[in-house]
Amino acid sequence: MATIDSTPVSLDAAADLSAKLYRFGKMTSTGINVCSVLGERADGVIGSKPTAVGQAVALYQDRIFQVECGGSIDKGGKITTDANGKAVAHTSGYHVNGVALEAGVDGKFISVLAPFAVAPTAEAESVVAVSAPGAIPVTASHVLLSVDGTDAFTLADGDVGHELTIDCVAAANTPLGTVTINDAYGSEPTSWVFTAVGQKLTLRMTSGGWKVIGLQQAGTDLRTTDGAFNPLCSLHTFEVADTKAYSLADGLVAGQLATFVCTANSGTPAGTITASFRTLAGATSASFSANASGDYAHCVWTGSKWQALVINSVTFA
Repeated sequence: MATIDSTPVSLDAAADLSAKLYRFGKMTSTGINVCSVLGERADGVIGSKPTAVGQAVALYQDRIFQVECGGSIDKGGKITTDANGKAVAHTSGYHVNGVALEAGVDGKFISVLAPFAVAPTAEAESVVAVSAPGAIPVTASHVLLSVDGTDAFTLADGDVGHELTIDCVAAANTPLGTVTINDAYGSEPTSWVFTAVGQKLTLRMTSGGWKVIGLQQAGTDLRTTDGAFNPLCSLHTFEVADTKAYSLADGLVAGQLATFVCTANSGTPAGTITASFRTLAGATSASFSANASGDYAHCVWTGSKWQALVINSVTFA
């Protein structure tokens, strides 16, 4: 039987919470709202049923309170929030939002004790191995990503200022691991495709979304049809058959490299690579063309342009 031995604080509601009683809540810029991201920090448990924004909501924060379960929970086990504010068993990389005083299953209300101390292993737990498709823990600082076949991963918003590195440590069976970011900074990509061991992406959560602050490239990106090259790959190879059109987006960190190599040609070849280039002579260019196997260009992102460093038989336009 769930019990309550706690006095809630009264705060403003950020939404209609009438159907969120005894679920984890969080403080936002507009008041208390229900937790909506797996594993995020909870600031208490919702203890009343406000029906509109601005109404008073009771929030339990200490001693013993009750919470609704979203899955099987063991007595004495650490718990976190799911994406609906319900309590689920804690796993590495997520916030510990309570300790279960009794066992529970989905839909059951159980007594919960607020965690008193931070585990000494919290720092070690910030390194998390992820191999199953699904959500990447937003509280982890280093994610060891394993891709097998075609996998889809998601990254929700984290706490502002938090930094997270996604490091591809295993890639098998023609890997294509796509990480979709819920909220990317500015016009930065919301989708990243990991295809090779050594590819690494470092992000910092800002008020405007996850911002790229570091990028490590590896692997080869082979294009045989029109389209865009993968910025996580260090080598971009392409085939020219009649007229082909390829592109590369602006770089995201100074020093990012891009090497383009034509590996095959047929028909009346004229392969065009479109990007923000600067030629060896320093002139601005929007594209270059290649028409024979062995044509190449090695470039570096300066912060505003892809500066050509070494070229062979390519023509800038």
